[in-house]
Amino acid sequence: MVRCLVPFATAAQQLQLRLPTLREWRLKRKNLEFVKVGHRVCVTQESIDSFITANIVPPSTLSGVARGGTR
Repeated sequence: MVRCLVPFATAAQQLQLRLPTLREWRLKRKNLEFVKVGHRVCVTQESIDSFITANIVPPSTLSGVARGGTR
């Protein structure tokens, strides 16, 4: 299995997070899987995609009121 490794700065941009936030997550082993390659730490693209998918919030439907309608 070939996995695409993404540098931290790129992962932060994809997730629209600050780089220190991503570093904190790594230290706490939170939210994303990380891969060490020598001294370099990367994130798998699969992990980023899974995180985004797991945190999608579906739109709510207003019961009884149509969108754009009046009361």
